[in-house]
Amino acid sequence: MTKFTYFIMRMSIVARAKGGLGNRMRFIAAYFALNQRLSMEIKVLWMNNYELNCIYDSLFLSLEGIMVTDMTYFSKLNKIGLFFKSKQY
Repeated sequence: MTKFTYFIMRMSIVARAKGGLGNRMRFIAAYFALNQRLSMEIKVLWMNNYELNCIYDSLFLSLEGIMVTDMTYFSKLNKIGLFFKSKQY
């Protein structure tokens, strides 16, 4: 079972999608339902890694209220890589 990381920031929810395709589809569906219920913007960090090395846009159409950012996976320096990639917000 994958763990999903999330936190609330400035009336939006930022979440990191992990796991294989099925886990990410369930993740997106859950946060889409949360978006519909709370009317908050959802920002999803889509990690391209060994479990699913594919960008979001090549699999799915965009959903209203959910902004997806593709991120490259750094296996050895993952925490440092996430820190520098998250500076674009």
